[in-house]
Amino acid sequence: HCLSSGISAEQYLAPDFNLLETLGFSDEEIDAANDYVCGTMTVEGAPFLKPEHLSVFDCANKCGKKGERFIHAHGHIRMMGAVQPFISGAISKTINLPNEATVEEIKDCYHLSWQLGIKACALYRDGSKLSQPLSNKSDKKKKKK
Repeated sequence: HCLSSGISAEQYLAPDFNLLETLGFSDEEIDAANDYVCGTMTVEGAPFLKPEHLSVFDCANKCGKKGERFIHAHGHIRMMGAVQPFISGAISKTINLPNEATVEEIKDCYHLSWQLGIKACALYRDGSKLSQPLSNKSDKKKKKK
């Protein structure tokens, strides 16, 4: 047994063992504990950071579970359009879209790229591959009750 917890070796050696769940934490309490221990993975709401400074930290996708800010895909495309006239080849830059991007939004990105004379446009929708190196979404599956 695990010292004073009463958890058997068979339990804690199981590949799907979850200590907090075993101790009786609810899904909401586990989320709150993870936020406290691991942080929110965003600077939004950080103490002492002024709202007018947040744009310096904006990136292609919302950060963490609580982040709301991100650079719209058209911002990336307009940046490429500003640079394209000064280089002879295509720009190697992927335009990242959130998982909830619609077919219409994807069409708009390609159309804007064409209008601005961009020679190549690579789009990636978050979570569209079975595996990816970085993600802002949890892979955790909800349990059936």
